[in-house]
Amino acid sequence: MKTTGAPAMGGCVPKGRYKLRVVDAEAHKGDGVKLTLAVLNDGQPGTKLFEYLLFRSTTFWKVEHFLKSCGEYGGDGVEVDSDELIDDCIGWECEADLKVETYEGRDSNKVAAFIFDEEDDFS
Repeated sequence: MKTTGAPAMGGCVPKGRYKLRVVDAEAHKGDGVKLTLAVLNDGQPGTKLFEYLLFRSTTFWKVEHFLKSCGEYGGDGVEVDSDELIDDCIGWECEADLKVETYEGRDSNKVAAFIFDEEDDFS
């Protein structure tokens, strides 16, 4: 897991696995949460990226993966409220594989996958 090094590629970090910290969260389009995540460099927040968690049946798996990665998953069948998530998640840390995407000539990081131990008992 990468935890050190200066941002590269136009203000983003190279593709790889990183520790992240939630530095901001807000409501997004009525049924989602917009997270601002900071890549941790030697324990200090660095490069920032946005991640959108949508509370829809087809995309809720991503909310669960984020919670599992942060160690905050309540178990199968436990309801997750987006407003409570916004209020509670600032400062949470997780691990994720980041990718680099280019749009209109600018590179930015996106979460490819939140990382958690599949063998952990989340029930």
